[in-house]
Amino acid sequence: MKRSVVSLASFITLTVGGAAAARAAGPAWCKAEGADKLSVYGELAKVHKETDPGDALYTLVAAFCAPDADARAQARELAATRKLWSKRLHMTDADWADVAAWAVTYHSDHNPSIYPPEKTAWSKYGPIDQWAGVLQSTMGDSSQTTDPAYVADAFGAELTEAGRLGYITVCIQGERAAEWAMCADDIARFDAAKLSTELRGDTRRTAKERLTVRLAAYQTASKIPAHQARVKALLAVDPAYAKLFSLAQAARVEWGGRWTSDARLLALTASMDDARVTRSRKAAEGCEETTWQAWKSVVSAMPAKKFAAIRHEPGNSFTEQAMAAIVAQTEGYLAGMSLYLCARSNKSEDFLIRALGEVMQRWPGFRGPRTATHTAIVTAGIELDDRDAKIEYPDVMRSWIDRSSGSSGGGEGSIKSVKASGKKVTIQFVNIKKQQTICIKGHNTRRVTQIRSDGGLVYEYICTKEKTETITVPQASPQTVNARYAAGIKPGMFVSVTEDVVTAAYAKGGKAPSMIAGVPVK
Repeated sequence: MKRSVVSLASFITLTVGGAAAARAAGPAWCKAEGADKLSVYGELAKVHKETDPGDALYTLVAAFCAPDADARAQARELAATRKLWSKRLHMTDADWADVAAWAVTYHSDHNPSIYPPEKTAWSKYGPIDQWAGVLQSTMGDSSQTTDPAYVADAFGAELTEAGRLGYITVCIQGERAAEWAMCADDIARFDAAKLSTELRGDTRRTAKERLTVRLAAYQTASKIPAHQARVKALLAVDPAYAKLFSLAQAARVEWGGRWTSDARLLALTASMDDARVTRSRKAAEGCEETTWQAWKSVVSAMPAKKFAAIRHEPGNSFTEQAMAAIVAQTEGYLAGMSLYLCARSNKSEDFLIRALGEVMQRWPGFRGPRTATHTAIVTAGIELDDRDAKIEYPDVMRSWIDRSSGSSGGGEGSIKSVKASGKKVTIQFVNIKKQQTICIKGHNTRRVTQIRSDGGLVYEYICTKEKTETITVPQASPQTVNARYAAGIKPGMFVSVTEDVVTAAYAKGGKAPSMIAGVPVK
């Protein structure tokens, strides 16, 4: 910093007629074109107490790069003020080159907009790309918009401090307690010095963009104390709010071990997200088999009893409820999202894929620690003491997920014969009598198990009394289905078919399904 003082003080020794030479003798970081023509607005002495970072930096650049007599007289004070702002913004002397370039257009472009790159894989985003991507996540093309938590989570282990800053900025602007709990860990982890290093190295972006993010970081940091005070006041209102934050902390700790255990599924989902945002055919090539095998591996590990308790509800089919049960756990969500994104990229959606879309469009899921925290909070069933109050959750509306789960055609019955032909299988049925168990008494809990695409919440239902009855199932018409959904079915099994998907298969006399959409369950 002494070099800056000497450099500025040396202007005093110049002759009165050497104005051009005075400009040339400015600090090395003043090399931006036009920096030597800037003018100080108002009284220069006010810069030493200026609190607005934009005005302060502009004035300092003008005083150093285009000094007048007043600037030369205040050389020592200006150097001290510049040192103060360097500390506040975690800048080195070389970083002031960005400040000079930014200052040239400060008054004509006071608050420049920064957008994420179009059709660029999220895995290729740089620090400023991530910052803009999170901040702009809910804006623009509805086929691409999503919630900030999903985007931040999608960056995975490559999340930068700039990306974290974007998420914190959005979070503290909100008014929902659940959202504050979701970002509490990011606020605690944020490292301003690391952000500065990232910005310094993000040479794909302009000097103005780098300085804009620095200023954004400073402004967001200045709001943190007030935000923390709001959180503290909230926690004093009702103990239930404290549960939100403890749940959030526990969810983050649990997720910490998943970067390794779920690395394969996370990588697969990341590749499918990249294929979606880039709209690249090449990126989606061969994904059908890869995502299907991942899906099978996850579903086959699930217990059949998880599906046995599903009750038929008008407007909420067995398949939708089964898919909701699968994506309600981490591995199922990641495998389901990968399968869905692959099918959407290749325009090969069938009934199963559409049913997945129906249950995932507004479900927070498990894309990473933030969405996993959101899910933990939603499913915890926390209630406030005030009966007229309720906990508000961040909105999830992933418009790139199709909500069309309607169906046409299908049937169910006991299999008489199975005939395969290429990628298709034809099923013949017989008349049967079968026993079915129905619930005649039960109650809902406060635990959310599904969020419908219309925003409706489905709560956990506990059956306390059942009844078994015998029904006659008339012979259904023959059904031709996709071979991948018919693997393992054989005569004597009872199956349900929707369009070309065998949605469920039961062994003879079985009360729990032995297969879900062609995948055997335990």
